[in-house]
Amino acid sequence: MGSFQNKATLSLTISMGGLATGFTGGILVPATYFSNIIYEMPNGYQEGTRVSVISTLYGSIGGAIFTGILMNFLGRKLMLNGLVMPYVIGWLSILAFEIPQMIYFGRALIGLSMGGFSVISPIYLSEMAEVWCRGSMVFVFTLLVRVGFFFGFILTMWQGSTRMELMSVLLFISTTILFLPGFFIPESPMVLILQKKESEAIEVLKSIRNSDYDIDRELDDIKLQVEGLKHGSLYFASSLKRRGTKRALLTMIILCFVQQSTFISAYMFWASESGMIIALEHNFFWFAVMVQILVQMIGVFSSLITIDSSGRRTLLLISAALVMISTMGLAIRILYYDDQWLQNINQVDIIFTTSATIMHSVGLTTIPWLLTTEMYTPDIKWLGGVISAVFAWSRRLAVSEFLYFYDKEMVFRVNVVLASISAAIGILVAFFLVIETRNRKMGEIHEILNGGRIEK
Repeated sequence: MGSFQNKATLSLTISMGGLATGFTGGILVPATYFSNIIYEMPNGYQEGTRVSVISTLYGSIGGAIFTGILMNFLGRKLMLNGLVMPYVIGWLSILAFEIPQMIYFGRALIGLSMGGFSVISPIYLSEMAEVWCRGSMVFVFTLLVRVGFFFGFILTMWQGSTRMELMSVLLFISTTILFLPGFFIPESPMVLILQKKESEAIEVLKSIRNSDYDIDRELDDIKLQVEGLKHGSLYFASSLKRRGTKRALLTMIILCFVQQSTFISAYMFWASESGMIIALEHNFFWFAVMVQILVQMIGVFSSLITIDSSGRRTLLLISAALVMISTMGLAIRILYYDDQWLQNINQVDIIFTTSATIMHSVGLTTIPWLLTTEMYTPDIKWLGGVISAVFAWSRRLAVSEFLYFYDKEMVFRVNVVLASISAAIGILVAFFLVIETRNRKMGEIHEILNGGRIEK
């Protein structure tokens, strides 16, 4: 276990699901088009694309709910490793059976794993991290999602339809191998305490902390949280009655809505299979997607190295304010040109879109996920993770369906206007509802949420 004293190694190992999720997303965006060529999807490209997308997204929603409910019973480690199985079977179904129905089935299984990873990994990371580096460790998951998407997209577009099957096999093998270290990581100390395995929790803390670290203090904090739950709050209905739970739920539901509304309007339109059609017609699909992914990676990495020094609320306020300005500028441009906007796209639109994306990545992309791991008590944390993940995947599903059934330019215009309004709401939420969790123990955060004194 001593090798896991390196926090970077631990973060990367737990975050491999993020890399797999990104790889899969990067492959599926352009591969949907190639799959329709190779396998002759029924009802043509448009319908084949839609069914492929919603298979993955419905699987992701189901996976998020499934993981959230089971992760307290099975533990973090077993749940994380268990999600590898549907991912592997999903890819084997796609690669072994060259028929549309198995592609849909495989994508649904892959989506189940993707949704599960988005719930379990951030929570697992936050429980394994020390107070001073909790934010950066959770941010590793989001960064690897972007890195995975980047390389998956490049490889798929580079290989094209002629060698897509071989490339998919290689990616399947490589991402599966990346999961292997996950079988050797320790269980979360929080879970071990909940399971009344204190001696094992102590051994885990010794293996992942420095030799001069005060393990007893962290152990006392975990016990304090668990003991508080044993005095009448272990039942779900009782948990919802707590003042802290109500505030956390209100804050995170609004913040998740803001997160998804501001994100999809800028990036997801061009990166989605439906948006790909328009972008290809205007010969800037490659540029639009690659720039958006690169600036997201830069934004997430920048916040990863500053989140534990600058604070959550500060980055969130800066991110929401600049996203609001960028999306308002883009909305003015779109409303000015009305129905002719796509025919008049220029560098100004690219600047506004890129600015909105990078500033979203700095705060709104990941901080809501981080706060989900910090603001909920252990008995209700699964619900917080499910809410965040379901919001994310449901929003993508809604946009995908709207882009299929309605005019794409109209959908994009509505989303841009909604993004600017949502960003303004995000500023208010960050200022009035979000508490600063930087360098605070979990027990202290929950005490504050329940009306306790804020310790300086």
